Amino acid sequence: MRDTHDFSGLRPHSPVEHVQHPDTVLVHGPRGLEALALRTGQPLTTLPLLGEATLHADLTGTGNIASVKLEDCSIEVSGSQRVR
Repeated sequence: MRDTHDFSGLRPHSPVEHVQHPDTVLVHGPRGLEALALRTGQPLTTLPLLGEATLHADLTGTGNIASVKLEDCSIEVSGSQRVR
């Protein structure tokens, strides 16, 4: 019988997936993606995300995130942001 977890190679909550001493949590919220400090709850960094039908990616391999938005069958590319 085929294991239902064969596609990923790891079972859910596998010990190798856990960070031993986490200090940050990544949240997808109304302001985009935010890294929050677990100890204080304060944002460490934020990546604002545009609305629907938008791709956010490092298109050039430079560490800069570009936002590509599809509107009315045309592509609009906004300025990029440096990711640390």
